[in-house]
This record gives sequence, C-alpha cells and structure tokens, in this order.
Amino acid sequence: MVETPRRGFVHSPHGDIEYRELGSGPALLLLHALPASSRQFAQQMWRVAEGRRVIAMTMMGCGASDRPLQPYTELPEFARTVAWLLDGLDIAQADLLGTHTGAGLAVAVAAEHPERVRRLILQEAYDYTASKTGEERLRTVHHYFPLAEDGSHLLELWRRHGGDRPDADRNRVMELVAEHIALNSDEGVAGLYGDFGWEGAAPYCILRYDYAGALRRIAAPTLVIHGSASAFGDQHERFLELLPDASGARPPTEVGAATSARPTPGLFNVNNDPVRWAAMVNGFLDGERPGVVEGGIGA
Repeated sequence: MVETPRRGFVHSPHGDIEYRELGSGPALLLLHALPASSRQFAQQMWRVAEGRRVIAMTMMGCGASDRPLQPYTELPEFARTVAWLLDGLDIAQADLLGTHTGAGLAVAVAAEHPERVRRLILQEAYDYTASKTGEERLRTVHHYFPLAEDGSHLLELWRRHGGDRPDADRNRVMELVAEHIALNSDEGVAGLYGDFGWEGAAPYCILRYDYAGALRRIAAPTLVIHGSASAFGDQHERFLELLPDASGARPPTEVGAATSARPTPGLFNVNNDPVRWAAMVNGFLDGERPGVVEGGIGA
C-alpha cells in the first residue's frame, strides 16, 4: 500500500512554510514548479522514499505557505527560505531536486548555500537571462489573471490548465486550478512585478539573478534533465558546460505544438512519467547514473 505523505509547517522569520514528508534516512528536498505547490510531488514521493527522508517544500506565497510581508525582489531571498526549512527540520545537508521554476530556485540554493546541498538535480531548467525572449517566455506562462466581475477569469484558469481538452484528467486539472486561484493575486505587489502578480515573484527574481555565474559556482554533482522534445532543451548543453560537475539526460517526451494549456511542450514531468522519473532520481542519488552519460546526453 502506498503511504500518504505527512503534511506540516515550519515557522520561519517570514511566516509559515508548508511541506510534505515521507520516509526516513538521508534527506531529499523537492522544489515544485509554478503555480503549483508541494502537492505536485505528493502522489509520487513514495517512489523515491525507500531509505530516504523525502520532503517537498511549498515556496513562500504558494499553496499554504505564507506570503512574505515584504515582497522578495532577489532570488537569494527565496533561497534563504529553503535554508530556513532545512533548519526547522533539523537537516544539515540534503540532496536537492528542482523542476521548472523550482529548478531556478535550486540553482540559487546550491550556489548561495553550497554546504546545504550534497547532490543536485535540475529538471527542465532554463536560464531566461540568456535568452532575448526570456522575459516574454516567462510572462506567457506566469501572469496575473485579473478578477472578472462575472467570474470569467476562473474559466480562463480552467483553460490554462487544459480543462477544456477532451483527454483532460479533470480531477488533476481541478487541483491545479485551485492552487492557481490561491496564487492568482496582485494584492500588495501591483506594479512591482508588472503583470506577473504574486505568481511572478520568483520569475521576477530569476530575471534579475546572475544565473550563469551561479551555475559556475555550484560544487555539488549535478544531473540536468530535459525531455527529448523539451522547449527548454536548446539550453541543455549550455548547462553541462557551465556546471563544474554535470551529467545530462534527455528522456523521451512527446513532440507537440504549443497551446494555451501547454505553452512549453515536450517537457519531462514527474506526474507524466513517474516510473522513469523515479529510476533516474534513485539512480543518480545512489551514484549509479543509469542511462546517463558523464558530461553528455543519456538515452
């Protein structure tokens, strides 16, 4: 029987941080994409929890984690909250996996707090500062949906997560929409993050971070994962070149056109291919690196 993760909170100087936890042993910390929360990993954590203490963190402002009273404008501020969570759970060092926006945060954690990270996995990472269209790409995916008097913004969020697709898992879509509703606000940050709203706090900080410099400073052995058809895959080799100790993997993903519900097609996601995801994570953290070529691209 699959065990349900425990849910808890760590109180930090800037508010409560939500997390989900499963297993015991050396720690593995998971950082979610936006506009999700630690719930993104909840159904699959058991796959990597044998012999490990697996913790999924909810970023500040997302899910049930508090929003900081003073909005963050620098990515190291977000990275500091990860250190606070580890402190609150009495964890000196952890393996770290970040996906999508969570991968951007993971880069900052590994660069700013190197003593806290043993091994690092960057899943669908992208350096938006290295692309002329980086900010435009971020704003296409992450932006505030103004609250319509007739509630039509809720339908927009439903469509944003593919609820109108014939093959949609509508229970999953409902979860995503509920989390997006909680994050969809510009209260207290109107004008600061532009049309990002609170959803854009971390992307705003990523755009103003020395991403390439941070990658060069990361000491932890790192696995870089981009789906074979990932819209972010054009930077795969760049990550391998900048990281001092990196391996790469390009697991197979479906080729498809970008849509409003799928603005970045071909990405490798935990809930789309959980068995392969777990095999890659377990293998790398155990030092086996199955299907991964050192300094290059795996099968």
